[in-house]
Parts: sequence; C-alpha cells; structure tokens
Amino acid sequence: MTSPGNKSKSSKVGYNPEAAARFWSRRLKATDPLAAVLTFNGPRALNRAYDTWETTSLERLLPKAMRRKHALDIGCGIGRLTVLLAEAGAEVAALDLSPDMLARCRARARRRGVASRITSVRGSAHDLSGIEEKFDLITCFGLLEHLPARQRKACLERAFGHLKKRGRMFVVVNNKDNFFLNTGYRLKRQKPNGYYVSLVGMDWLEKVCDRQNMSLTLKAANPFYALTHYHLLPNRKALGVSEIELNRLSRQACELDLAHPLNGPLPRRLASHFMVEIKHS
Repeated sequence: MTSPGNKSKSSKVGYNPEAAARFWSRRLKATDPLAAVLTFNGPRALNRAYDTWETTSLERLLPKAMRRKHALDIGCGIGRLTVLLAEAGAEVAALDLSPDMLARCRARARRRGVASRITSVRGSAHDLSGIEEKFDLITCFGLLEHLPARQRKACLERAFGHLKKRGRMFVVVNNKDNFFLNTGYRLKRQKPNGYYVSLVGMDWLEKVCDRQNMSLTLKAANPFYALTHYHLLPNRKALGVSEIELNRLSRQACELDLAHPLNGPLPRRLASHFMVEIKHS
C-alpha cells in the first residue's frame, strides 16, 4: 500500500484505511476526546450540545427492553454510543479501526461499570472485519462522511446483512441542503495525513436503502444547533457574543432541538444533521 505521505501516489491508490486509523489516533492525542470525534477546533459547549443531541435522541428511540439484546456500534470512537447501549442492558460489539479509539472506549466503559457487556473489535467499517453474528440494533454515527462512496456503500450493505429481521439500525447523515454546511465539505480524495471527509445526504442514503429493500424513516434533526454552529459562531465577534453567552446559546439550541425533533418552528432545511432509523422492508 502506498504511503499516505505521498500525495500523488496515494490519490491513485484511493482510500487507505490504515492511514485513516493513524489520523484518528493522532487526533485523539491532540485534543480532548469529544473534540477528537466531533468538531476539532469547536468550542466545548458546542461539542457537548451536539453530543447531547445525538445521545439523547438515540436513547429516546431505543426499545424499552434492551437487556439480552445484541448491538453493534460501527465506528465506535471514544464509546459515546457504545456505553449508552451497554448501560441500557445490551451486549455491545464496538468496532473501530483506530486502536487508540478502542482503548478510550474500553476505558470509558470501565469507568461507567459496563466493560463486561462490551467487546471491542478492531476492524474496517466497509467490510466489518471481525464481525460474524447478527444484531438487534446497529448504530453508525459520525462515520459515513469519513468514507469514500464505495466504502460507505459497502459499510451499509454489510451492516444490513448483520441486522436481524426485526432489528433496527440508526444512522446520522448530513443535510446537503444546509447552505453553511455545504460550503465547507469539498474534499474529493483522502489527504496525505489520512483524513477524508465529504457530505453524505439523505438522497444518497435513500438510494442505498431502496436497492437493499430497506425502509428508512427520519427521526430527528438539529436546526437550532446548526444555526448556532454554522451561522452564529463564525460571526461571533461581529455580533458581540461572549463565551458565556455562546455556552448558554449552545445549551438552549440543544434543548430546542430535543423538544422539537422534526416539526419545530424552524424548517428542516436549516439542520446540519439528520438521525434516521432503518429496518428491513
């Protein structure tokens, strides 16, 4: 495999998963854990708000009886969802390609007293290497936008194959109609440092689900967070917004998004992310 440090040669090879794994391990060592898996240079209050929106929205959608259920967290990162699922009673397989992310996930599980319910698996999301069983519930948050089209399609197709007939999969994708989000995600190939990012919208996800005979339902959106992050934050100085005010607005944005998952006072097109439930048709 060509070294990710050689830009011209790595672009010919395409996507290098091991280079991506090294990137995410380095990123974890360079900042706090939440910023490593969310917005690297973002204010802590905004990262906490987004994390709360994702985890609380998912928690509300989980089946009431999770004990003895088997769950798979694809691209588990620091274990935000892994630990949530284990605390709900599930036996969880946590998959990530970065060994440092897996170590942080295990440490988080130990601190929360649920390590015995979690099995960590180092493997690629696009082939689910190391995963053999079928699951009642699968999560995939914050990952698809970091995989090129071929790998992300393979990731979903393999995940569908590991989903039990009555199982459910929860995925977070971008809102490609969001003007502010759409202006900053133009990367078409993996960077020499291993990083890859692009927008993955509902239209693409719907096509993949249709071809695989899967049904898709939109469950939550985050327009208030998106306005705070992509509109207010870049203009913070011009608007005279202090750090204390930004912290308060971040919390309030999260509360509003959770209070109005879909049909709030702001149109869905302002959201930056959508949470989707996928089932077998």
